[in-house]
Amino acid sequence: MESALVKSLGNTYKVLPEFISAETVEKIKTSFFDSLAAGDSSFGVISPEDDSCVRNAVGIYMHSMSAITLCDKLSTVSEITGRDCLPSYCYTRLTKTGGTLNSHRDRPSCEITVSVHISGDEPWYLSVENIEGNMDDILLNPGDAVIMDGCNHEHIRLGEYKGTEYLQMCLHYIFVDGEFKQWVFDSPALFGMCNRI
Repeated sequence: MESALVKSLGNTYKVLPEFISAETVEKIKTSFFDSLAAGDSSFGVISPEDDSCVRNAVGIYMHSMSAITLCDKLSTVSEITGRDCLPSYCYTRLTKTGGTLNSHRDRPSCEITVSVHISGDEPWYLSVENIEGNMDDILLNPGDAVIMDGCNHEHIRLGEYKGTEYLQMCLHYIFVDGEFKQWVFDSPALFGMCNRI
């Protein structure tokens, strides 16, 4: 059975060129690295990642500049999907040399995922399961994004990251009248601060 997002997009994903401006890319990048250097995530949570899904990375849940973008892009995401949406949460991840992102599916608060490429010194393909069950390899430029149904379809970064640093931002939304509407602002996880990803 197709999800609401797949019905809206006609596929499990859609590439969105120039989803955010070059100026916004630079603001997010600068703010993120400043926060890491200061150990201050600006009302977010900094978390090192090294588990069964992610290796050699660090991320910030609800980092301020990413959260601003999450809200700014709400109307755009609603227009793309053709339905009213609400924000769930955002997560910005820095992957370093040798880092990996294994094949996985997302949790319910990620009913609609928008993965935005911020920066990287080497290309790194995102592979997403399409509507026919095959994997499509996607390469994004800074500011480009892919909107996808990550809850119901596998996605993975191909191989280890060969560059020095790769920065991406994930914006997550839910449908106002959808089956995961209780996840607005990631609400069931508000008191589970360590289990958000």
